[in-house]
Amino acid sequence: MNSLNFSLCVVLLAPFGQESQSKSGPSQTKFAQVSPAQIAGPYQRSDGQRRAVVLVHGLRAHPFSNDNVAKAKLCDWQQTDSRLVKALTKDADVFAFAYSQDAALEDIAASAELGDNVGRLKKLGYAEIVLVGHSAGGLIVRQFVEDHPQAGVTKVIQVCAPNAGTSWAKVTLAVRERQEIFLGSLTRDHRHKCLEARIDKKIPDNIEFVAVVCRLTIPDKLGLSINILGKDVVLAEVGVKKGDGVVSCLTQWPDDLQKQGIPIVVLSDAHFSVMKSRAATNKIAELVREPQPRWDPASTAAARRKLFGDGP
Repeated sequence: MNSLNFSLCVVLLAPFGQESQSKSGPSQTKFAQVSPAQIAGPYQRSDGQRRAVVLVHGLRAHPFSNDNVAKAKLCDWQQTDSRLVKALTKDADVFAFAYSQDAALEDIAASAELGDNVGRLKKLGYAEIVLVGHSAGGLIVRQFVEDHPQAGVTKVIQVCAPNAGTSWAKVTLAVRERQEIFLGSLTRDHRHKCLEARIDKKIPDNIEFVAVVCRLTIPDKLGLSINILGKDVVLAEVGVKKGDGVVSCLTQWPDDLQKQGIPIVVLSDAHFSVMKSRAATNKIAELVREPQPRWDPASTAAARRKLFGDGP
């Protein structure tokens, strides 16, 4: 993926619920029950349902409006009629969390709204509460369980999460000024500082955790060229690492997660399509249903060799 179509993709990522205001962190959040859908009133647990799944989105770029940055809005794959929600509904009640993007992601993860609503789900009697976070949402749910191991969450599924940051976060042309703080919190430098500051934080042993790593089959370099009088003229070449077109595989499954024995599932999908494709949504639903125990060092080493070869 080059910088030209990246801007288009982040715009397309954008697509009901209780809204709240926060003095620190995002200016607006929304936590909604999307299956079975609730128009108004308190959340309801389906008869006999033991599992709740909470979907958390990532970057929703706002290149045209500063006002939209401060609005919490669900993505289309978080909606009641989406392929993912329909797949999850077979085995769970489904909820979704949205947030404005005028704060750093670590402040969003630390805001009270996510914790308060997870607490409400726990009080409803769900035996399992599963957080599914795509992209930056994967970082939010990771930090949440690291900081609140007894909140009631039993499993976390990260999908294409930039745990170690991404160079695409420097493409500020895709967002308005108000959103730059959020985008900046996804850069490699910022993520490195956050991980260093949180070096004592680990995935709690009582919470299952799995990383969905997306990997595309793409050449090491992509040439940008135009055809002039029947001859291709190369304008530029962009180096491309193994990854989903936005986030490298090593960032999706970095060393610190490998050392903790966090298992992975590798899919051939792209960053901006994974939450909508049939194969990926079926796999996510399977991961929600099935146990995800930690890997031993031998299993981790074997997966590393298969994913990265002799080295990352």
